[in-house]
Amino acid sequence: MLLRTFLCSRTHTEKIQRAKIFNRDPRLPQRADKILVKDFVRDRLGSEWVTPTLWHGEHLPPLEQRTWPIPFVAKANNGSSWNFFVRQQSDLDWKRIESLTAEWQSRRYVRVGRMALRRDNTGAPG
Repeated sequence: MLLRTFLCSRTHTEKIQRAKIFNRDPRLPQRADKILVKDFVRDRLGSEWVTPTLWHGEHLPPLEQRTWPIPFVAKANNGSSWNFFVRQQSDLDWKRIESLTAEWQSRRYVRVGRMALRRDNTGAPG
């Protein structure tokens, strides 16, 4: 039954899952990475289509360096729907943001899948 679902995909979700397994297009890792895809979009559509990245890295910078203008969004590159929105000053809760980002970094199941994709297609670390 599961094999038939992959071979005869009907729904959008089934087609996406099938593509992740069978489509080994070397361009996919760049397009799946929230940071790297910005260069792709900028090259094809222009800078006005790209939301600026204020910072990216493995861990948040020291508190005194977090002088980002509000509003901003903290989001994980290794998962989906892992976001924290700071729309106004009262939303700014660094303890909560630090806790969430640490939790996001500890979740490896999404990262493992992306690392496999990168290893197979580009050799880049995940």
